[in-house]
Parts: sequence; structure tokens; C-alpha cells
Amino acid sequence: MRPEKNRLHDPKRTITDGPASRSVKLAEAEDSILEGDLLLWRRSGTSGRLIAAGSRSFYSHAAMVGVIYDEFAVMEICEWYGGRTITLPEAVRQAPGRIDHYTFTPQLNDVRRESQFFVAMQRRGLVAAAMFAKSGRPYNYAGVLTIAALRTRLAQYLMTWLPAARRFDLVDGGNGSRLPEFCSQAVSSAYRLGAGVDVVPNLADAFTEPGDLSHSTLLKFKQTLVP
Repeated sequence: MRPEKNRLHDPKRTITDGPASRSVKLAEAEDSILEGDLLLWRRSGTSGRLIAAGSRSFYSHAAMVGVIYDEFAVMEICEWYGGRTITLPEAVRQAPGRIDHYTFTPQLNDVRRESQFFVAMQRRGLVAAAMFAKSGRPYNYAGVLTIAALRTRLAQYLMTWLPAARRFDLVDGGNGSRLPEFCSQAVSSAYRLGAGVDVVPNLADAFTEPGDLSHSTLLKFKQTLVP
């Protein structure tokens, strides 16, 4: 079995509240935002609440910070659009007070102290490049529906009769590098491909949801962005 795919989604996970809002204006927050950081959208509106409830999470969407022509950008895979990139100010304008910024802390245990800053920035760049490479990729509607279906008792029972490899094939077809992804699946795989880290240990990318990312020890809540 592939090492990044050795645990399925936990259907018994309960909905938990996110961190207390710490609103900071984007202009003031920019000095603390870095390429490769995580952005999570708080649930809002009918569709957002349905997505969050379906994933049993406080969050309904995940994306990553990129830097293009010295400007902050949001790299994401979302429904209706697929993989795309928009400016961070525009994203904050569209969702004021709903975007939580999480800082990414690369693992540097194997790096000499005097080189850690430069290696950390390099790994951040590689993570962002891996996410940017997903531009234009279709949204994984089948994966989202499969995860939702797995919470039904009948589906959970039927899944026990499938070989482990086939369970993952239901979501990513057995080859996630060429097929559609949903938001948090794309973010999780970008961290793994770019920096070689499993931000949600032992949980398959194809089963990683926004709420899972918020509990990662490598991703720390920093602030809630407002215009």
C-alpha cells in the first residue's frame, strides 16, 4: 500500500468549533504571511454550511498562499472553476472575516541551524510550485460525494468487503497525479510533493478535509483576514 495512503477518513469525527476570530486587516497582516501558508474558509451561507456539515468541520474550503510578481495570490481548486489562482486582496474582499490564515512550519530536523532559514524558504517555494501546478485541474466531485457517502452505515459496511487499494480507487482512481482533486486534497498533496511532509499524518490526501488540515501540528492559526 502506498505510504501516503494508509488511513481512511474517520466517519465518527464530530464537528468542532474553529479558533476564536482574531481579525487583522490584510494590509497589516501581509508582513506575517508567507508563500506556502494555508488559508481556510469559515463556513457561511447555505452551500458553505452544507459542505462544512458534510465534512463535519468548522471550515468549508482550503487554499494556499502563493506569490506572483511580488503580489500575494490564492491558489485553489474549487467547485465550478477547478484549479485557479486569484489575488489575495480579491479573495479577502469576497469573503471578509471568513478566511483564516495558518502559518506553515517546514520540518528542518535534518538541516544545520545556520541553513534553516534558507532551506525553509526553499521548501515553501517548492510547496507553492506544487500547488500552482494544479492550475486548470478539474474539481473532484466524485471524491467529495464518496467521502459523504462513506458516513452512511450501509456504505461503511460495504467498504469492509473491499480491498484497501480499491477503497482509495473510489476517490482518486488509483492515480491521483492525473485525476481531479478537491480543495483540501490538493493542498495536502502539495505539501507532501513539495516539502516531503505529511501535514495530516497517515491520512490519505484523497480523504483529507479542511478540518483535518486545521488540526495539523505543522500548520498554526495566525489570524482572520479582513479588508
